[in-house]
Amino acid sequence: MNIKANISISRMSNDKISITVRDDTSFIQFLELTMQPADLANALTGLGHVACAGEVRGLEYVGKSCIREKRQVEYPHGGGPKRHELEAWLLLNCQEDGWIVEPYLGSQSSIYTVGGKTFLNYHVKRYVEVEEAST
Repeated sequence: MNIKANISISRMSNDKISITVRDDTSFIQFLELTMQPADLANALTGLGHVACAGEVRGLEYVGKSCIREKRQVEYPHGGGPKRHELEAWLLLNCQEDGWIVEPYLGSQSSIYTVGGKTFLNYHVKRYVEVEEAST
C-alpha cells in the first residue's frame, strides 16, 4: 500500500529525539521512534541499521478516511462531577456500534447546564475505506 505521510522530528529532552510518522488520509500517527541525538546524527550521515525504540499503533486505520460526527447526551446524575469523571462516563455509556467515542470534554461548549440538567457535547469517529467516504 502506498500512502502520503508526514514526518516530524522533535527533541523530547537533551538525550531523546522523537520521530513520528502520520498518515495524511486518516491523520493517524502510526509510528513513533525514539533515539539518542548522536544515533540520529549517525543515521542521517549514512550509518545503516542504527538502533532505536519504537511504537506502532493504529495500523488498521492507515489509508482510511476518518468520519467524525457530533453527539450530545444528558448526563443523568446531575452536575458537579469533574471533567475526567464525565469523560470516563462517556466511554462507559455512550459507545455506539461501529464508532469510536472521543470523550474529550475540554472545550468551552462541551459541558453545559440548562434547567438543572447537565448536557455533554462530544464526538464519535469511524474509519472507512476511501471509496466509501466519497460516496
